Amino acid sequence: RSLITRGAHAIGDSLTDRSITNEVLNTPSNRQLLFERFNGYAAFVNDYLRGHLLFDDQHYFYVRTLDKAGQRIAVLGLNTAWLCSSDQDKAKGLLIGERQVRSALQQAEGADLKIALIHHPFDWLREFDRNDSEALLVDGCDFVLHGHLHRMAINQLSTPDHGAMIIAGGACYETRQYPNTYNFVRLDFTAGTGTVHLRRY
Repeated sequence: RSLITRGAHAIGDSLTDRSITNEVLNTPSNRQLLFERFNGYAAFVNDYLRGHLLFDDQHYFYVRTLDKAGQRIAVLGLNTAWLCSSDQDKAKGLLIGERQVRSALQQAEGADLKIALIHHPFDWLREFDRNDSEALLVDGCDFVLHGHLHRMAINQLSTPDHGAMIIAGGACYETRQYPNTYNFVRLDFTAGTGTVHLRRY
């Protein structure tokens, strides 16, 4: 957090609607200033996962496809932390960005099953971005998995054309402040059914 410059803070505070956000994310110098906070993470990813994953101010999310059980599965690893800067993140609101979501969905086009991974839940987003990003992901994905809250939850959200299961992951925590939990989903592609298993230990 100490590496985030005043200029980066000022740009982040100025992102009050979709148009401004898209303009900033389409401007390399602004994007580079915002993403300097990830320099350490980028160095780790680009070294440890060399040849498998690239992280920089242009590649700040990923889409991977897998062929399993005769189905093409797309995993969309979206970045909800690119505006994180302080303990006031929820009050100020974070962003995924329409640009990121649309790009990821375009790369995942044609998959039989689409799973979006985000860290922060939708209610941490600024209102305009939640309206855009949540609707796009619910319409374009079958599952949206998120964490951050350290407690399990399941929600079914629908649009007129589609629906997605929203699953919040629990915690594997070092203290008893939160119960240790995990979940997994078993899908039957032939029957078109599935079961979400929630585990606490």
